[in-house]
Amino acid sequence: MPISSLLDRRAFLQATGLAAGGLATLGLDRLLAVRSAQLDFQAAARALVASLSPEQRRVVMLPWEHPSRGLVAHVACMGDAPRVADTLAVAQQTLVHRLYETMTSDAQRRRFGRLVGLEAGGLDPCAILLYGDPFERDGGEFQVTLSGAHLLIRGGGMSGEGSAFGGPLGYGHQLGDGVPRLPGSAFAYHGDAANAFLAALPADQRDRALLAGEPSYETAVQLQGTGGRFHGLAAHALDDAGLTGLASLVDVVLSCYDDADREAAWGCIRRNGGAEALHLAVWSERGLYDDGAAWSSLLPAERERRGEPYWHVWRIEGPGTVLHFRGWPHVHAAIHLADDGGARQHVGEQLAVAPRLLEDAELRPLLLEALRDAAGTQLAFHADAIPARFVPGPVTTSVVWNLDPFDAELGVMVIRGAAMGAPLRRAVAEQGVIVEASQLYRIALPSTFVHGPEIFGEPERVEPTGLRTRGAYERYFRKHGLARLA
Repeated sequence: MPISSLLDRRAFLQATGLAAGGLATLGLDRLLAVRSAQLDFQAAARALVASLSPEQRRVVMLPWEHPSRGLVAHVACMGDAPRVADTLAVAQQTLVHRLYETMTSDAQRRRFGRLVGLEAGGLDPCAILLYGDPFERDGGEFQVTLSGAHLLIRGGGMSGEGSAFGGPLGYGHQLGDGVPRLPGSAFAYHGDAANAFLAALPADQRDRALLAGEPSYETAVQLQGTGGRFHGLAAHALDDAGLTGLASLVDVVLSCYDDADREAAWGCIRRNGGAEALHLAVWSERGLYDDGAAWSSLLPAERERRGEPYWHVWRIEGPGTVLHFRGWPHVHAAIHLADDGGARQHVGEQLAVAPRLLEDAELRPLLLEALRDAAGTQLAFHADAIPARFVPGPVTTSVVWNLDPFDAELGVMVIRGAAMGAPLRRAVAEQGVIVEASQLYRIALPSTFVHGPEIFGEPERVEPTGLRTRGAYERYFRKHGLARLA
């Protein structure tokens, strides 16, 4: 009987010589020595799960609806998640490496290998979480998630909610940091392809793709579905050559993945209106010339003289698609596709219902209020772009957790008015407080903000609260929902 057909855990254990509830490394080593390279995803997953001790199962395996399954980040999702080398025996780690092989194509491993080896330090320090149970009957869901530095991949294929790749993915690369065109980056060819496509467009269409202001956060990839609010150049305005060029750009983004995953991704696009339903947005603030000059800061005559810059940040979005590429100062990219416009993308407990798309400008006041409430302060500070968004429909715990994928500690900064940096002073003024030079202010903020004096100024101290920012957001939306939305 093929190993991949053994659905029952007891039968699997008997066939492989493993002992239930223990590592049984002799049996596992025997299995791997004979069949490791032949194991498909399901067989490797069952072998790993069958070998877990009760303590390992407690920390590695989570329910299918656990909110962390919806996280997307460029660090190890969940800061206290178990690491491969720290949690698993050597033979079990071998199974994880086999799972990684089944979750990636040769081309993907060539690209990701550079960041997995150099930035994540290999798979051993990566966080591993297993959702569901591969031995569960009647179509039970199961997924393997590996996350580390600039890496988030999932195994299990099309999930029950119809998401390609099993949900949103994140990837990036530090090489090329702060240098136009990303020299040395494993994913510079994505940016090159986007710039080649833009260069081939008529000038008026290229101009329609450009957006002013700060880019959307790369992990704000919750899908909008039909009737969504999309920005930039609408693909239905393109001629046949333009549509072919846009499809080729999508293919470049998907080129790291194997044929089955690429077909699943294109199936999601087709079932949501095809390439004609996509939009391309390019942020003009991140158009840079090779000498570092910003396109947005130049006068029209100088732009004309220089020609087109290199566009570093862009997003392809449609009802069931988000492909976001941030190439400045280095690559942070994310992918999310689903065949039903993301109608079943919501994971965990429902906390509210969003009547419309809510992004940075509308979410920020709610997050500041949540921080103030949790810390008992009059003021709060959130310097960065909001890393998630609320799309029309259910707001669940997974989306709220994405507002703080780092699970940061909540602190209180104590600072005198005269010592505040200009950005902090503006943020305080926006909360209705007139800053007085001699006054001490207590300001709640996530501990992940490691900004310098140009942002904060010179605080006297930062006091711990013993709370987590993510918990503050969750409690706030569980209590208030969106009732306080202006």
